[in-house]
Amino acid sequence: MARPRNPEVDVALLRDAEEILLARGYDALSMEEIAAKTGVAKTTIYRRFPSVEHVVVALLVSWQREVPILTEGDLRTRVLALVTPLARDLDPAPMRRVVAELAAAAARDESLRAQVTELWQSRRAAAASALRATLGDEHVDIDVVLDLLIGPLYYRVLVTDAPLGDEYVTAVVDRVLWTLNLTGGPA
Repeated sequence: MARPRNPEVDVALLRDAEEILLARGYDALSMEEIAAKTGVAKTTIYRRFPSVEHVVVALLVSWQREVPILTEGDLRTRVLALVTPLARDLDPAPMRRVVAELAAAAARDESLRAQVTELWQSRRAAAASALRATLGDEHVDIDVVLDLLIGPLYYRVLVTDAPLGDEYVTAVVDRVLWTLNLTGGPA
């Protein structure tokens, strides 16, 4: 009979993987580095995660935070409160690399693709729920609005490598709200 997993090891593995990723970047993250830092055998990690990319997905899941649902303030302020934290999460260089590498790895690995899809669908569902509450209009196609708000952020991260500063995020939100005839016009 196999020994049960030690949950403290699970926590230590993710903590140490996060430290490596944030301190030294995506390229430094390997099963060997995580094992050395945590003080466990590589087999201990492989029992939990088939690849380093699966470790990264687990990290992203652990980093998820609640999507705010604001009822105070004007529509623009509430939508900015939804989109700005995502842009700030995506913008640091290590995170840009994680998103790009994970997208590439998921394209090649079916089991990883399933985990990544589940992660993004979970995040998208939370954002859609918050956006629906924020817009409060059942005649608006939330999926399309979400694509219009979030798509440009991922395009910049994955394709152009352009920054996601507050000014850009505000411009995206203003244009989307104006295009949907939800405000008087872009700033």
